[in-house]
Amino acid sequence: MNIYDSALEQASREASIIDEVSDNLTYIGYFQNGDSTLCLIKKIEKTATVTTFQFPEGKMSFDQDWAGRAGLTYNFKK
Repeated sequence: MNIYDSALEQASREASIIDEVSDNLTYIGYFQNGDSTLCLIKKIEKTATVTTFQFPEGKMSFDQDWAGRAGLTYNFKK
């Protein structure tokens, strides 16, 4: 599977949970098998007219705990 396959698969999934922290910050979680400790997290930030999408350490993988989302380091997809 290449990166585009996983991105397409991820984009086609419905979010398991959404945390709208503010008008400018949202976290979206995709749980694997309903498990919030095996989660793909996407951070969406809006600054003026620019919206960015970032992932923990730049990885689109189901290896994060949803409960720790605010303390993670986010980067653009690698």
